Amino acid sequence: MKCYTCEKGNLKRIKSEFKLYGLILGKFNSEVCDKCGQTFFGENASNAIDKVAKQKGLWGLDAKTKVA
Repeated sequence: MKCYTCEKGNLKRIKSEFKLYGLILGKFNSEVCDKCGQTFFGENASNAIDKVAKQKGLWGLDAKTKVA
C-alpha cells in the first residue's frame, strides 16, 4: 500500500512507540512509510492509545489548558 502522505513510499506494518506530552505510552500496531517515515495508527491502536492515556491521567489535558 502506498503512503498516504508522500504517495511514493510503501507502508510496512510494525509496532511503533507512541509518546504523548513526552511520555511513552507503549508500542502499538502501526504502518510506517519506507520513504518519508510517517507513522499511521489504525482505529484499534488509537483506541488502545486512548485507554492508556486515560489510565495515566493524560487524556484531555490540552482541553484543560488556559492561555492568557
